[in-house]
Order: sequence, then structure tokens, then C-alpha cells
Amino acid sequence: MVATTRLRAHDHDDDKRSLVESIAAATRVAHARLNKLIISRLPVALPPQANDPSLYASGLLHIAPIYTTFESLWQNILDSPPAETTTAVAAAESDLYIGENALPQRRNEASGTPVSGRVHSMLESLRLPGLMRTERLKTDIKALTGWSDHIIEQQLRIVSDRGPLAEFLNHIKRSVENRPHVLLAYAYIFFMALFAGGRYIRASLQSVGNEFWDQGPDHVKPTMQACTEERPNPGEETDGTPKSRVTSSMPLRFFHFPTPTDGEDLKCEFKQKLADLEAKLSQSERQDIVQEAISIFERMTMLVEQLDVVCGGQTGMDVSTPHSETPNVPVGHAVGSIKLCPAMSSKAFRFEKVKGDPNQVIPPSPHDGTIEDFTGHTRQAPKSVRLTRTAHWIFAVAVGILVFGAYMSGRRRLTEWW
Repeated sequence: MVATTRLRAHDHDDDKRSLVESIAAATRVAHARLNKLIISRLPVALPPQANDPSLYASGLLHIAPIYTTFESLWQNILDSPPAETTTAVAAAESDLYIGENALPQRRNEASGTPVSGRVHSMLESLRLPGLMRTERLKTDIKALTGWSDHIIEQQLRIVSDRGPLAEFLNHIKRSVENRPHVLLAYAYIFFMALFAGGRYIRASLQSVGNEFWDQGPDHVKPTMQACTEERPNPGEETDGTPKSRVTSSMPLRFFHFPTPTDGEDLKCEFKQKLADLEAKLSQSERQDIVQEAISIFERMTMLVEQLDVVCGGQTGMDVSTPHSETPNVPVGHAVGSIKLCPAMSSKAFRFEKVKGDPNQVIPPSPHDGTIEDFTGHTRQAPKSVRLTRTAHWIFAVAVGILVFGAYMSGRRRLTEWW
């Protein structure tokens, strides 16, 4: 089970922050950790470490059920009338009707609890069709594997029934059933992330070129389901996306949006609607949404660990193991296919090679990089060496500040959603 971080008391009473600011403040540490895990794993799924997109396909198989689950629950709620309407109809038709206060409150078939007209209206307003990802994820999986729709659904069911992912999906269903308004947390985090870190990851995936994506995988973990040689081409967009933004042979529809601005207009519309609707939320509903956001990041971190096991080879999780028996596995190697912001923490980026010998790799330091570690090392060195090292450190820090400043200026848009 996830030991979800609880909100501090003063966070509950902070009325000055917007909902988005409250989510950012509450999830900052968990977000930075998840970001670090993702960025460190992305190269594993790409050349030269990967010969074909099989690891990326495994990642999509584990991401798709999350979008499918909350998007379908969301649509089910909207397909049912809100509680007020349901009650009025029941009052006219039910033999149990005796008086206004005697009518039992009917439960919404989608969520298990009556969805008020207020929450129903908010969810209806925020559901922008162009943001939905379920069909695009399935299209990408089909383009990668050549599987039929039946096989894709079968593989998604198998993956969804194992490990932290199964627990996550059950948690989503329970949370939405009891508190439908927490769908705002899922929509904000999983859609807006695609405009932040998702842009960075999309660029990385596209940069490897068509040759890599044209290499059909033989099998895809965790079930080792065989792929077909003839895979459908995902095709160019026909709903407004400029063709120059999409390479037809690359199965990356998940990261593209069907608008002339590649979704930037959808992002602005969603954020504006969320800001406008925020005043309609009660304080307890705000707290529920922020708390759910914390849970999302923590459960996504556990999902990365599940992918580490699935894609790591010899230590991989047995696909036949029920999720209740999933061991607590340390983070190892995996495919980075979870789409969140890569620029939350500068610690996510590190240099691994030394200038001079391109093959020389710096071994991991047993120290954590604190001032105490640095001064402890210098005390053990001769004075002349200490002076030289100090000068080098000052120079390195100065260059690092300039490089980091230039990098962050260039990546400023990646963190806009925070």
C-alpha cells in the first residue's frame, strides 16, 4: 500500500494559493523524485541502448490503462444525469415516493455516489475532447506491435492486473466512486504534463529518426507477446494538426494534439476553465484534489519501479504473480515512458564523462555532494593541491551557472504548468 504524504495543517488553511499552486507546493518533492527517475531511464528505451522500440511499447502498455481508466470513469459520469435530475425523475416515477424528504437518493451508475449538478457541470466543462489520450495510446501500440484490437485489449488487461499498476487502477476507481471531483487532479496532472516534460520526451523520441521506429519488435514484455511483421502506419493527422509537426511513420500520437497549435490552445483553454471553476469547489473538495495529486505522484513512482522489474531482465516480475504478492523491488533499469516535467530539479541532470578521455566514466561518489564532503576531501590534500582544486571548483561553478542559466532560459516553457 502507498503511504501517502498527508497535507500539513497550515496547507489546509492557506486560502491565498490557487488550486494549481496548492498542488505544486504539496507535490514538489514527489514530483522532483519522479522526474529524476524518468529522465534517468529514458535513454534505456532508445538507441544505442535499445535496438528496437520494444521497451517503449512495454512502457505504453503500463501507461495506457491509467488514461483509459480515469477517462472512461469521467465519461461514464457525464453519460448519467446529475443527482438533482435523477431525483426529480425518480420522484415522478417511483412508487416509493411519499414526500420530498422521503425519496431515497439514487446512486449514479458511473461513480457509485450521486454526482451533484455542480460537480457534474465542472467535469463536463473541463472535458475537452482533444485532450483525451485513450485512443491515441492504442493507436501507437498497434503501430508498434501490429497487434489486433483484440490482442491489445487482452494485453492491457493482463498488465492491468499485476503489481503497483493494478493497485493504482483500483485506487482510481475507489477514489472517483467516493469523490468524483478528484478527477480534476488526474486531468490536470496527466494532461498538462504532456505540455511540459512531454514536449521534452517527444523531442527525444523523434530525434532518433524513422529507422529506429521502423524496427519491429519481436516480442513485448511482460508477456512476451509476439509482434507482427506488417504493422499499420499511424498515418498523418487529418483533424487540424500541421503535417510538419508529425512524422507519419513514428508511433507518437500520444504526444501530439489535433489542433493547429499542437494543443497549446487546448492547454490554455483547460487552465482557464480550471481557474474559473475553482471558486465552485468547497474547501474539503480542494483538499481532496490536492491529496489525490500527492497520491498520483507516489503511485507513479511505484509504477516506475514496476517497469524497472518488468524491463530489467533476470530480476523481472513474473507475469503470473498477482499484484497482492508483488515484492518490494528497488529501482533498477527501466524504460522511461511516464510523461512528467523533466525540469523540476537540476539534480536530474549530471555529467558522466570527463573531458579528455571520452571513454572515462566518473564512478559514483560515496558522498552526497555537500559542503562537508568537499571540505573533508580538501583537508586531506596538500595545500598547493587544495588551492588548485579550489580554483578549478570556482571556475566550474561559474561555467555551470552560465550553462544552467542558458539551459533554463531555453526550457522555460517546459515548466509553465507549474
